Amino acid sequence: MGASPSLVLDPSAISLGVEQFSRWRERVSTAVADYARWLAESNLLDTQAENALLNILEKLDSDRLTLAFVAEFSRGKSELINALFFAEFDDRIVPSSAGRTTMCPTEFLWDGRSTPSIRLLPIETRGSDTSLAEYRSQPEHWHIFDFDPTEAASIKEAIAKVCETRVVPIEEAHALGLPARTEDMRSSLNVVEIPRWRHAIVNYPHPLFLQGLRVIDTPGLNAIGAEPELTHSLLPSAHGVVFLVAADAGVSASDMDIWQQHVQPLQTKYAVLNKIDGLWDDLRTEEEIDAQIASQVASVAAQLQIPMANVFPLSAQKALAARVREDNKLLKRSRIVAFEESITQALLPKRYQIISEQTGKAFGSVVQGLRFQLSEDQRLLSEQVYELQGLRGKNRNSIQQTAMRIRGERQDFEAGLRLMQGLKAAHGTQSKKVLDLVAIDNLKRHVRDARERIRESRLSTSLQSSMRNMIQVARKDLFDAQAEILELHNMMVGMHRAFNTQFGMTLPAPEEFSLQERLDEVDALAQMFERQFGTVSLLTNEKWVLTRKFFESIALELKKIYLQAIGEVSTWSRSLLSPIEGQLKSQQAQLSSRMETVKQVLEASDTLDERITQLQGEGSGIELQLAQIGQLSATVHGALVTR
Repeated sequence: MGASPSLVLDPSAISLGVEQFSRWRERVSTAVADYARWLAESNLLDTQAENALLNILEKLDSDRLTLAFVAEFSRGKSELINALFFAEFDDRIVPSSAGRTTMCPTEFLWDGRSTPSIRLLPIETRGSDTSLAEYRSQPEHWHIFDFDPTEAASIKEAIAKVCETRVVPIEEAHALGLPARTEDMRSSLNVVEIPRWRHAIVNYPHPLFLQGLRVIDTPGLNAIGAEPELTHSLLPSAHGVVFLVAADAGVSASDMDIWQQHVQPLQTKYAVLNKIDGLWDDLRTEEEIDAQIASQVASVAAQLQIPMANVFPLSAQKALAARVREDNKLLKRSRIVAFEESITQALLPKRYQIISEQTGKAFGSVVQGLRFQLSEDQRLLSEQVYELQGLRGKNRNSIQQTAMRIRGERQDFEAGLRLMQGLKAAHGTQSKKVLDLVAIDNLKRHVRDARERIRESRLSTSLQSSMRNMIQVARKDLFDAQAEILELHNMMVGMHRAFNTQFGMTLPAPEEFSLQERLDEVDALAQMFERQFGTVSLLTNEKWVLTRKFFESIALELKKIYLQAIGEVSTWSRSLLSPIEGQLKSQQAQLSSRMETVKQVLEASDTLDERITQLQGEGSGIELQLAQIGQLSATVHGALVTR
């Protein structure tokens, strides 16, 4: 059946919110691009500013709002995803039935570089040490099935593959680090049923996915615990995590295991009390039903230790039926609209704030640097005009004395160049100290040492100490790098003062920088390790494989942190020299211009007024550029604060 848009029901709050969010990002991107275009046309776009602006635009374009759904099986998670995102097809698109349906983590998104399709990574890839993140960039390992995005049957057939399983010897399941438990795998003699796929990515041009929404659908407890990258990469990166429990059962023991191990440590989390239609009873009044639902909400909030406002009672099944039948009364009773409104109001303002702050800071730094340089150029022009005006009516001897003074300033300038060369050398040495500490080769050595210690002993204590040590030495690298960063900053503070005092510059205080955010990320990895493996006293074969994979995924996360640190340090370090180099360049140009003007005046005095007029015109041009910068930057900042 093809898609048939609803004629009765209003767009959901999530749809409206994400659409508004997408339009806002587009407005900000347009304003930043206009500023970059004007800089290029005005010959004011240097390499550093260009890279900074391109980075801002790339981040705005690639930003995704990620919403993850987590639950034990049979909690109605897939049905909720259907009700939220696929009701226009008048059918269940994501498999949703009794028992386990989704057998592997599944992402729903849109990537315009690929066709509408589902990409599936075979479960056998768990046998290698290659991470899930690395497999993402290796298309040859994925099975790709295209579908027609306008036909429900085509999409259903493709997405149904996430339910596929294989029957393998129990030894093979253990070798892959998969649990062989009767509650989630059918066991028979020495064979067990395991998922066919390790991970799925559904590339579907849903309007919300087109606008940057990504949805993560996770399987139950055993599958979550068996994929470490899901635990400490995909879920923590989500902007909101929705945890489902069933209204008829409340928070079960397995629900609590998932919550405590994988959801509770996350920042932004919500609980859905699903299947409240099971509490609907024709023999009770609506008030009595509401009271029972409220009691269940209070119980769930207390058990999960979250505010009651973060628990949403609803019926995903009735919400889907209401949207298919265009039944507003049933939709209201399902309570899904309240959930959509609350989740949108909770998530989007945070994304607005984070993007506004990050973009505003990065853009403001670019604008401030250019304004500072133009103001310095304007100051030097004013001084030159004042100097030339003082030559009016002067005799040849006075003009020659001015020329001699300029030559003396040039000698001072050359001393400044020599000081700059020394500063560059010292800056390079200190920057290298920082970058050497966070070099990838440094991390590789830590990982290699840990692997060797792990191979020497299969004892849990050896594995635990090796992983702890790897995280600790990585943290020490960042901590030591932070100390070297402070040394570099202090050195630049002193050099700025020296240039200002000795060479008449007007350099602002150098920008401060910290690796604290990266240190916090390492600490979060350490805490996650302690929660999951810190107290393990005995490792079975299955647990050993899983722990080894956890080790590799921790190493990958550390690599991401190091790469982020390298990029941030490099950008900050380069920015430290730019103001000095810019002012030296301006001084050099002004000295050459002044000397040339004095020579011309000595040869023909009638050129003096022409030169003064010309310089005043250049000053007026800079004044105009500063005004235009103010207007364009005001447009960007206006876009950032306008929702």
